[in-house]
Amino acid sequence: MNLGVYLTRSARYWPDEPAVVCADRRWTFRRLEEEADRLASALLGRGLGPGDAVASLAWNRGELVVVEFALYKAGLMRAPINARLGRAEIAHILAYAPVRALIFDAAHAGDALAAIAASGSDCLPVAFDEPPAPSAGSTAPPGSAPSPGATPEGAVLGYGALLAEGAGPGPSASRCPRTTRRCSTSRRARPARSRRRPRPWGTGSPTCASSS
Repeated sequence: MNLGVYLTRSARYWPDEPAVVCADRRWTFRRLEEEADRLASALLGRGLGPGDAVASLAWNRGELVVVEFALYKAGLMRAPINARLGRAEIAHILAYAPVRALIFDAAHAGDALAAIAASGSDCLPVAFDEPPAPSAGSTAPPGSAPSPGATPEGAVLGYGALLAEGAGPGPSASRCPRTTRRCSTSRRARPARSRRRPRPWGTGSPTCASSS
C-alpha cells in the first residue's frame, strides 16, 4: 500500500486534526496533504521520474515528513543521508546514487553545496531555509535555479519556491505511479457495508523530537 493514499484518506476524515507537531509548529492533515501534493508535483515537473532519488540533509524538522509523503506520491526513491556525515561521505553518496535533488537546512548548507560540487552530481540543491546568496561572479539570482540537469555555482532553489511550482490537490494533482488512486483529496463514495468512522493511526500525533 502506498502511504500517500493513507495520508489522503486521513486528510479527508480529519482535515483539521494535528498530523505533525515540531516544537511550536503544526501541520494538520489537510496542510500535510496539500504540501505533499505540491512538492510531488513540483519534483515531477522538474523532470524527476521513476528510478530517481531525492535526498535530505537536515536535523529533525516537520518538513522532512512532507518530503517523505511527497516521494511516495511521486513514486520517487529516498536516498538516506545521515545528518552527521562529513562532506566526503555525502559526496560519495551523491556520486553513486541516482540523486536528482538534495534538500538541506541552514546548518548543512555548506556541506551540501560542497558535496554537490565535489561529486560532480547534477542534483538540484534545495534549501529548507533562506537559500544562501550566490557566490561572487555568479549570475544566478537568490532562491532560484534552473532544471535539475544543470546547477551553476550559487544557484540554490528555496523550498518555498519549489512548493509554489507544484499543483495542490484537485484535477491537476499528479497520480501516484505505483497506484491507480489519485494523490488528491477528492472525495470518494464510501463502501455501503462500512458504517463506522475509520480509526486514526494512533492515539496521538507524531512528534518531531529535537536533535541534540
